Amino acid sequence: MPVDAQTLFLIQQRIREVYQVWEAGGYSVIFLCGSVLEAVLTVAIQKDPELFKGVSLKDQKGCDLPTKGWRFVNMIDAAYEVGLLTPELYRYSARLREFRNCIHISEQVESSRIKLRL
Repeated sequence: MPVDAQTLFLIQQRIREVYQVWEAGGYSVIFLCGSVLEAVLTVAIQKDPELFKGVSLKDQKGCDLPTKGWRFVNMIDAAYEVGLLTPELYRYSARLREFRNCIHISEQVESSRIKLRL
């Protein structure tokens, strides 16, 4: 399944934004990078569903989670499991996702509290 033109355009546009924000010194570049990675992984899963067929992710009840129900964290784990992400890129992706969650103020506050306790 080829990547549709609109999705490709939006990913390219987001990558251009990454460079612009990086050059401006903005911390929001992390959120944009997370967005790009999530889009690329979504496309990879849609483009080659057979590759991900053997990946068995479970929901909170222990039932198989269909790929359409995968969250960003699931996509990262699955991409690593099938070999799309090297161990280094997997660790980076996981940290990127964790930091990206700080876009939610409550997550950032909780993260700050955890660091202050250490």
